[in-house]
Amino acid sequence: MKNPNLSRSGPKTVTRLLELMKDGKPRTAFEAAADLGMSVPPIYVATKQLHQDREVRISGWKLNATNNCQMAIWSIGSAPDEPKPDCSGRKFDPPRAPMQPAFRHWMDVALFGEAA
Repeated sequence: MKNPNLSRSGPKTVTRLLELMKDGKPRTAFEAAADLGMSVPPIYVATKQLHQDREVRISGWKLNATNNCQMAIWSIGSAPDEPKPDCSGRKFDPPRAPMQPAFRHWMDVALFGEAA
């Protein structure tokens, strides 16, 4: 490991992730964590380490349906990373409830009159 500040995941996690990625199947951090039976944060740290060491690369991006953010798809190799897509014109816009008129207490109406 070149960066000691990223040692939270430990060398075993990095080794296990690298062995998993050698099968050639691109994965997100969530998929890799599920395949290894681990939680996601150590996988993020391990992918950051492997990416810094040019062992893995970002081969694409996948839209996370939960929070509408782009997740990196990691694959083995040292080719240049795929650029992150522009999120300014998102396709997904959650439906919004129609606006309800503001509640006015009867004393407000008595004192100040009806709203204009």
